[in-house]
Amino acid sequence: MSTLPRPAHITRRAVGLALASASFIGASYAQSPSPSPSQESVAGDYMLQGVMETGSGLRLSTDGSYRFFLMVGSVDEIDQGRWYIENSNVVLESTAPPQVPTFTFLRSSREPGGAAKVSFEGPDAEKVPGLAQVDFTVNGLAVPARRARSASLEAEIFDVPISKVSLFYLGVMRNYAVVVHRPQDPSHNHFVFGAVLGNYGFVRFDKQSLAIDGDRLRMKPPGMAFGPDREFRYAKVKPKSP
Repeated sequence: MSTLPRPAHITRRAVGLALASASFIGASYAQSPSPSPSQESVAGDYMLQGVMETGSGLRLSTDGSYRFFLMVGSVDEIDQGRWYIENSNVVLESTAPPQVPTFTFLRSSREPGGAAKVSFEGPDAEKVPGLAQVDFTVNGLAVPARRARSASLEAEIFDVPISKVSLFYLGVMRNYAVVVHRPQDPSHNHFVFGAVLGNYGFVRFDKQSLAIDGDRLRMKPPGMAFGPDREFRYAKVKPKSP
């Protein structure tokens, strides 16, 4: 079995494409469901079916480890950990690195012009603008920063007081905490934050259940991107002929 490299924020799409091309390409097949599925019979590679513009795969290895990938638009997520069977469900428990992504306010200033800007500092600073969202609250309205620069995000707003700056990392199956900064000087329009990606890009499944349905697995995806009633169906992939 191939090994997923790290860190996640550098290799998310490469990992997904490598898994899809090396191990997950094949035709799904059906067998009669077993009344008591064993780990050996359930182990294998599974591919998501029937979800538009979304690619996802799950590898359940016989040694009890798993690898997962998800690609939706510009956001990719992966995961790794241990799996077991409980009450006819596959249960996933992540062993991904524990360090969560963070934003830390450093300083602010007043710059000429009407634009508002958040700049990032730290080793991950140049990657963050494509992985995060920033909103400025002005007169009770949230104004998103839509212009990405090198290590910064900017919003074109009028020269009015900014009451709040909100930042969060973008996820699909994983929701990231919103960091809120309330400026002491509402005339400031340039805010600098230290940014650390940490384990960004890992889903970090926490006892996530997938119902065993013959040679398919059914899962209600975590997070808010797909809605509470959405179900993902993964079909087992037939091994390639030698």
